[in-house]
Amino acid sequence: KIYSIQGDPEKAIASYRLAIDLDAKLIEAHHNLGVVLSRKDEHQHAVQAFEKALNLNPKYLLTLREMAKPLEALKEYERAKKVLRDALAIAPGDAILHANLGNICVHTKEWERAKSLFRRAIELDSKLAFAHDGLAASLGSLGDLDGALRSARTAATLAPKDVRIQYNLGRAFHYKRDFPSAIEAYRKTLKLNAKYVPAHFGLGYALRDAVQLFAAEQVFKQVLKLLPSDHRLGIEADYEISMCKRAREIRSRIPQLINGEDVKTQDQVEAALLAWKYLRRFQGAVRLYRAAFSADADLAAKHRTDAATAALLAASEGKPKSPERLRGAALTWLRSELESVQAELKTTKDASKLLKRLREWQASYFYAPIREEARLERLPEQEQKEWRQFWSEVRSTLQSSNEK
Repeated sequence: KIYSIQGDPEKAIASYRLAIDLDAKLIEAHHNLGVVLSRKDEHQHAVQAFEKALNLNPKYLLTLREMAKPLEALKEYERAKKVLRDALAIAPGDAILHANLGNICVHTKEWERAKSLFRRAIELDSKLAFAHDGLAASLGSLGDLDGALRSARTAATLAPKDVRIQYNLGRAFHYKRDFPSAIEAYRKTLKLNAKYVPAHFGLGYALRDAVQLFAAEQVFKQVLKLLPSDHRLGIEADYEISMCKRAREIRSRIPQLINGEDVKTQDQVEAALLAWKYLRRFQGAVRLYRAAFSADADLAAKHRTDAATAALLAASEGKPKSPERLRGAALTWLRSELESVQAELKTTKDASKLLKRLREWQASYFYAPIREEARLERLPEQEQKEWRQFWSEVRSTLQSSNEK
């Protein structure tokens, strides 16, 4: 154990293995060996060591607590849940165990269960920062963006030097479309760790969404310096650089693409994406999508979700004369997409991608104005009814597919 404390894991491992050779029933040696192996990211070997400890005492709390970590790393989430539930049966008042089980439920997308576990952890220890952080993630995934931001702020206050928690505060602001606050939080994160790639991406996206395109390009270029050229995220950063450049180039041409003759529909669709995603020209994007769809109906099937997103942003952020017409267009496009998904679910053997699309709708911050109850209540009564019916159909589709 002294070697482990002194930061010499190899000597610690050798010492624990020697102890086990001398006495195979020494439960502490098996447990401590598992802890050191887990810290070295030798997760499979760590699990094996913990299993031997539990064979000697299935209720050994220290091992039950620690074993969940390598199981989580190995994505053996059901086994991780079991050992944490076994631990909670022994120590039901342990806040960290509740929060750790909540984290596993986040991995398995059991958002309601995760929310309950994080809230119980906070009841037991209100200063447990990572429980507030996990609650923020759960609430955000359930579409409660206001609640997510409150929890993220609490977590960030409790752990001002935790890189991941500060980054998640940036995300919470970003989901609320508060770009200045998101930018500030991401920059604070990068002061804590200048090489934290997720914060670079978050900052780049926030600058992009605030139409600070040149600044966004510089941030994504910084990502390329941190990653190998063939890294997946490096490829994504390169794509964002090219799209920011393209958006700056096409900015002045949008009116011509909407109204001009002999314009290719594919050019209109490309310009529409750039208009709403990179230039905040939401109403222009809707007009471009309508022009393209009227000329080529097949394009609607491929791009109507993007068109619906642009319409909802135009209604909520674009200060239009008739926001109800834009929301109506969005509802028409989303209903068509839902009907398409429902039809495909009847014939497909792998429904995972289709169901993922519907879950993304349930969590997307773009759709918060027509999904969150507090914001729905601001709409005319007939619109409230139509949107509630739509979300009820989404939930029903997900539920029936999960039952199959």
